Amino acid sequence: MKTHIISALVCFALFISNNLKAQSTGTITGTVVDAETGETLIGVNVVIEETFQGTSTDLDGQFQIRNIKPGTYTLIVSYVSFQRQIITGVEVEAGKTTKLDLAIRPETENLGDVLVTAEVVRNNEAGLLRERQKSLAFSDAISIEAISKTGGSNAADALSKVTGASVVGGKYVYVRGLGDRYNNSQLNGVNLPSADPDKNATQFDLFPANLLSSIVTTKTFTPDQPGNFTGGNIDIRTKNYPDYFTLSLSSSVAFNIQSSFTNELLIGESSSTDMLGFDSNRGIPDIVKEADFNIPKYSSVLRDPEGAAFLNEVTRSFGSEIIPEENDAFTTFSNGITFGNYSQVFGNKLGYIFSLNYGQNVSHYQDAVSRSWVATDPNANELATDYNFTDQKSDLSANWGLLTNVSYQLNNKNEVSFRYLSTQDGISTGRIQNGPFIKNTQSENVIFETYVTKYVERNINSFQLSGKHALSSSNKIKVEWDVSTASTHQYEPNLRFFFHEYSEISNPDTTFRNYSINLGSSNATLPTRIFRNLDETNQQLNLDVEIPITLGLSRDMKFKAGGSYLTKERDFSEYKFDYNFGRLRYRDFNGDINAFFAEENMGVIDTTNSGIFRFGHTISNASVPSNNYTGNQTITAGYSMIELPLLKRLTFVGGARIEATDMETISSDSTKSPGNISKVDILPSVNLIYNVLDNMNFRIAASQTLGRPTFREFAPFQAFDFAGGRVTAGNPNLERTLIQNYDFRWEWFMRPGEILAMSVFYKNFSNPIERVMVSNNFQETYQNVNDAQVYGVEMEARSRLDWISEKFRFFMVSANLALTESKVDVPQRELEFAEGFDISTSRPFQGQSPYIFNVSAYYENPELGLNSSISFNRFGNRLQAVGIGGTPNIFEEGRNDLYLSLSKKFFDHLNVKASIDNLLNAPYRTIQTYKGQDYTVTEYELGRTFKIGITYDF
Repeated sequence: MKTHIISALVCFALFISNNLKAQSTGTITGTVVDAETGETLIGVNVVIEETFQGTSTDLDGQFQIRNIKPGTYTLIVSYVSFQRQIITGVEVEAGKTTKLDLAIRPETENLGDVLVTAEVVRNNEAGLLRERQKSLAFSDAISIEAISKTGGSNAADALSKVTGASVVGGKYVYVRGLGDRYNNSQLNGVNLPSADPDKNATQFDLFPANLLSSIVTTKTFTPDQPGNFTGGNIDIRTKNYPDYFTLSLSSSVAFNIQSSFTNELLIGESSSTDMLGFDSNRGIPDIVKEADFNIPKYSSVLRDPEGAAFLNEVTRSFGSEIIPEENDAFTTFSNGITFGNYSQVFGNKLGYIFSLNYGQNVSHYQDAVSRSWVATDPNANELATDYNFTDQKSDLSANWGLLTNVSYQLNNKNEVSFRYLSTQDGISTGRIQNGPFIKNTQSENVIFETYVTKYVERNINSFQLSGKHALSSSNKIKVEWDVSTASTHQYEPNLRFFFHEYSEISNPDTTFRNYSINLGSSNATLPTRIFRNLDETNQQLNLDVEIPITLGLSRDMKFKAGGSYLTKERDFSEYKFDYNFGRLRYRDFNGDINAFFAEENMGVIDTTNSGIFRFGHTISNASVPSNNYTGNQTITAGYSMIELPLLKRLTFVGGARIEATDMETISSDSTKSPGNISKVDILPSVNLIYNVLDNMNFRIAASQTLGRPTFREFAPFQAFDFAGGRVTAGNPNLERTLIQNYDFRWEWFMRPGEILAMSVFYKNFSNPIERVMVSNNFQETYQNVNDAQVYGVEMEARSRLDWISEKFRFFMVSANLALTESKVDVPQRELEFAEGFDISTSRPFQGQSPYIFNVSAYYENPELGLNSSISFNRFGNRLQAVGIGGTPNIFEEGRNDLYLSLSKKFFDHLNVKASIDNLLNAPYRTIQTYKGQDYTVTEYELGRTFKIGITYDF
């Protein structure tokens, strides 16, 4: 023990001394690229002329020189077959890092040394734009700095600012009007599994902004990418190890005018671990699992003491709480810590970063509108009411994220990295809806009331091991590989539904309510408890090899080939337990739900003199075998492509990817047919890139991609959101979708960090998958429809304002606009339901907005350490749900969102930031339009949020 203590003290002393030394010296870091191609260069020598300290660039073209005494220096940059570059006036300050981006030119003739000043080549903001300028595909990106400026707390918030992207439900991202199966999500280049039972979509709110470095959205397909995206391939990039020691602490607290000061927060009972984002006591009771879910009906154990005792114990083991209760509000807050550095191990660089983020969030609305409208008569001038509810809902969540990233450079030609990411989120939800349900009772005097108590636990765990290697003596043959496993988990323990009806009856003496539970009045269920569990795992292997080939052209041709092997497995289970009332009559409790479900009314409540057991509430296993399924999918892919310079400024990029798909879902109900897809697809891609100027591109792209059904769509699983709501079932007969894509883009990178761009795109879908109605009784499923098209225009501008006047040198504006149209054929079955009504034979894609507009203005004054921003977002009405028969479709109405922030830096280390989110407090509203009149379906407000945070960087 004593030896361990001494060793720990020695390590701590070395750590302190190293960091004290770092505080008294400075560092120069940067990236070296080929000025003509924009490619990073490996093995470039970078030397300080005055001290002879130096290094060479690594596989990413990056270099770092540490422990430099403060002063002004000259850098000598040299590389075989390139002009030597001399950079003067490089200033180094104690405890700080000077960053340089260097571009060197091939030595086509002996022009001598190139002399520049450091100010000319400094560039700390435009790395992502430079990457975009030189990329082979159309892409958009947002950095962590931009995320911070526009108030994003997670990846979903950040993606709402990307051109042509919109966020639905606070977590699902639609790119170019397409979501779910038409987008692909990656973490550091590796596919992510879905944690959602209903979608093939990553829930982007699971990724705290503190763990991110950037998000890159690729909008056109090249063969080295997965073939199953059409809207966008979204790559979430986590933080990489820093160029110097960093320790950052952050904390923030937020107050929402609607949810932070209420004592009407609706949530169910909590567990001891809710604050950590996972449940510890809502699961199925052990006694039920030990009995293999065999629960006797009370009628079969009326004279069986052992059976009655067992049923009594089982029923009471579930607890008595069935509806959410009102509580005082919680405070929204977030805390984070990031630590990183790099060291020399065996003479080579070992970089590492650890980041941890934890927070809680609360949201609440009440007195909201929730309605259902129906068209009953083609000759009627207005819609009839199915139900008209007042809605109240609360969400309380706890979440945390952990990132570990370690990279080791064996030498400047070989690097191996390990990344681990874990995120955890637990959300407790309570909801009450009440009002007349005209569809079922034919009377506005009968009030229907439905309660939902819900807890959802979600997590993602990702392990990635990757390598980069330069094989040839010229460092131009590159090999990259990665092996990964990623798992997602969504757990819904003890989801509770309860409903009742009441009517007011008056007599000369008093007015009272007559309560009942009338199961014949709707597709509602008995009071029930549902337990759902989803586990999905991805395992993936990728290999990419890039070989330059000299053909005597202006630039080398590049040949790239590789492959991918991906397996995906899903296990979904649902157990449902209904309550039977026994000898209890609900009307005797005058609507007191808690008294009705009190512990003394559970299980055995009495015994007759003759030994017959009398039961109150008893639990029965009402699970449906078809609501349990497994799914597996294997994607085997190979590709080859070339990057061929046709002229000095014209480049052809083309090739093809072969993807073999084997997908199957198997229901636990043996009478249900399994879903199966076994296909081999060839996916070609052609891109032409014309560099009109060194900083201006014309791009043309054409490709074929595909969309696969999700496991949920493929399985015969039925579910609904609330008692009386729509029931959605899967369809094992679905086929995959093929999409032809055509794109054009003009982009002008005016100055570092500035851009002006316009894109035009068109997509044609064969056999697209849509959620469709199959009956006029709230029944829907998924189906391949004949045809669909999506087309649109995207425009983007970002510029500093110093061109107006030097007085505006600290101002920048950024704006983007996407205009999108889509058309999907309406299935014949739906047209038959709408016979007699004047409805269109086509409709937009679900979730597609006809326009999305973002504009931001920034003021950044490094001299004062002062930053401020204002951001505005608006999207057009987007299709949320398909109507039934002649009833019009439901659209989410566009709304305005305004964000303000102000931050100030103190003492070089402390940053204080204040912000206001949802400043306009525009309501969330869904509507149906019938014969020129709008009908509100849903409407509520989420309130303005005021936030203050501090960050301290050591």
